[in-house]
Parts: sequence; C-alpha cells; structure tokens
Amino acid sequence: MNVWDAYSGTFISSLTGHSEMVDTALFSLDSSQLASVSTDGSVRLWAMDSIGSEPLTHASSSKVTSVAYSADGLHLFSGFLDGSVQQYEVVSDIQSLFPFGDRKLVYCIAYSPDGLRVAAAS
Repeated sequence: MNVWDAYSGTFISSLTGHSEMVDTALFSLDSSQLASVSTDGSVRLWAMDSIGSEPLTHASSSKVTSVAYSADGLHLFSGFLDGSVQQYEVVSDIQSLFPFGDRKLVYCIAYSPDGLRVAAAS
C-alpha cells in the first residue's frame, strides 16, 4: 500500500505488513492514523507520523471486510464475514466483540458522527 501527498502527488511511503492484498484503507478524521484491512484477515493501524504499524488482533476467526473510525479517532470498528463487529479502543488497545442477531456477513460498517450509533450493512 502506498501513500502520496494529495496536493503535489509526491510519493511519501510504501506501507508493508499485510501478507495479502489490501481491501480497504481509511484515515482517521485527524489524519494521524490509517487503518487497513487485508484479505489475509488482518487489520493494521498505521501511525502517519512514524509510518509504522501495529497489527490489531481480533476475536473473530472470520475475515475482516470493513473498518470505520469514530469521529474522535479513539475507536475503530471492524466488520467480519461471520456477521460480528469488533470495537478497538485505539489508545488502550482494549477490544470488544459485538455479534449481531442476524449473523449475516458484514459488507460495510459506518460510525455515526455523534458517536452514538454503528451501522453494519449485510
């Protein structure tokens, strides 16, 4: 995965760490972090100031399909093929798994700007 300057088109860095193709990437609203999801089943959190990454572990054994940041950048939600949604507290690395009742695969996930709701589309 590569990062460029949006105005000049200047190449900034190549981000390596996933062992397979990256499906989705999403910047936090303050642009300090980049979350990426790969077909290898992993979610990585990249710090843009140091261009380093931390792999996030997840409680589901299913593949990750999508990610969404909270407006304050403190939480990251990820959706899985098995219908579960996981919340990561970015600063403390605390994780919670939220299985939804219909157990359909989660194609995409969205976090409301007020931080009160998470939508999972299946």
